Amino acid sequence: MILFDLELKYAQGERFRSGATTGTDLILSARKSKAGKNIVCALITHLISEVSKELPERDKIVEKSNGVLRKNDFFALTKKRINYPEKLCDGIKKTFLNEHCEDIKEKATEIIEEAYKEVINKLNRLDTYDFDHTILRSSYGEGVWEVNTLMRIANNLYDQKIKELMVRKKFAKGVNPAIKRAKELSDITFNVPANHQPYKEKLTLRHHDIYHPGNQINELHLPLENGDVFEIYEGSGKGLYILVAQECDLMMRTSKGGSGGVRAAKTAMLLKLNTFSLDNLEKEIESHFKKSGMLMHYYANKFKLEYFIEGKKNVGIVYFNSEYRVDLDALDLTVFNSNGKANINLSANKFDTDLVSAAWEMRYEKLLKYYTKKNKQILELTPKLAALNNATKQKVLSSVGCKLAPLHNIGKATVYSGDKFNFGIKRIMRLKSDGANYLLDRYYKHLSRKAEPHDFVG
Repeated sequence: MILFDLELKYAQGERFRSGATTGTDLILSARKSKAGKNIVCALITHLISEVSKELPERDKIVEKSNGVLRKNDFFALTKKRINYPEKLCDGIKKTFLNEHCEDIKEKATEIIEEAYKEVINKLNRLDTYDFDHTILRSSYGEGVWEVNTLMRIANNLYDQKIKELMVRKKFAKGVNPAIKRAKELSDITFNVPANHQPYKEKLTLRHHDIYHPGNQINELHLPLENGDVFEIYEGSGKGLYILVAQECDLMMRTSKGGSGGVRAAKTAMLLKLNTFSLDNLEKEIESHFKKSGMLMHYYANKFKLEYFIEGKKNVGIVYFNSEYRVDLDALDLTVFNSNGKANINLSANKFDTDLVSAAWEMRYEKLLKYYTKKNKQILELTPKLAALNNATKQKVLSSVGCKLAPLHNIGKATVYSGDKFNFGIKRIMRLKSDGANYLLDRYYKHLSRKAEPHDFVG
């Protein structure tokens, strides 16, 4: 392994009089030499100010070389690592890993790009007859956005093509030797804090492996799903909650006669959710043990959500005993707002229904009609409320103007104000289907649990 400095303007000797002006010149020379296959190169420089900028700066150097240098040729290190022996050693380890990493990525990219092109060709061959039945009619009947059906088909084709190419190109034989060599290096570990950039990137990747970000699901106006995470930001019960409901209960199916915009379920369950750092969670469990004497029972009525906060190891704890039945008419409003908030302004411009499927367009029209009727009732009552005190007036308005959770004191007490309904809750992200289904299964098992017969001897 050779470490090259980037700046060589003060260097002396024959090598530098022969034309090498930077460390990248020397890297290129070393890689082209007879011993090139046995040389591992790193560029170490004070011009890279932070560890988090090493790879971006390396990529810039490669780009400026116009194809002369590749990412496989070298790794970039900041000289700041020299002050921290563990970080320096880990940087050297990453330098040895670099060539294996880039080689494996290149081989995988070849297959991904070829599969991508072939899937596009297959989609283009999907004829009008298939599109009519498979995409349009089947989706409309189930209340599914037609684009989701199309993407589902594309994902299936892509997954099948990837595996087909892996077999055809003997992908395993091509990458497994490099993976095994890389694993030997990976097993060497150093004491580098996980929250140091760029080491915490793995935490961000894991977070996105488990959750869909709120800005995406809200700006795409995606329907409610089991596992949607909400925040009550106004009124009582401020904090985080997660939706648990059967998928079939949340479907917006459309009948053969064309009626739609309604579902079988009128309500769904929100479960309270708190976040903890790992240290605070440990203290919470220790406190539980001191009170109950049973360590294993801490999770008996709870569910753990790993990597709940992007870029951190913080976890979310869902409480099965803190459950709130909420009105889906209110919660559905989050679908029609790009900020994910459950509100509707009857005096403002109507929602652009081209942003949602036909089934959810009908759902919007029904909600608009429902809240317009509520608004009319409140306006008719207003003159009669003038003689009442404020407390009584608020109670009447609350009973007429709806609540987020009719049986519970969460959300805003009065959601109506001058043609506007605002429930004080917004959708902030979504637990992906595997985790959401597991949560639902655990919750139903909690509901159906049996008590052991009491010990009448003790």
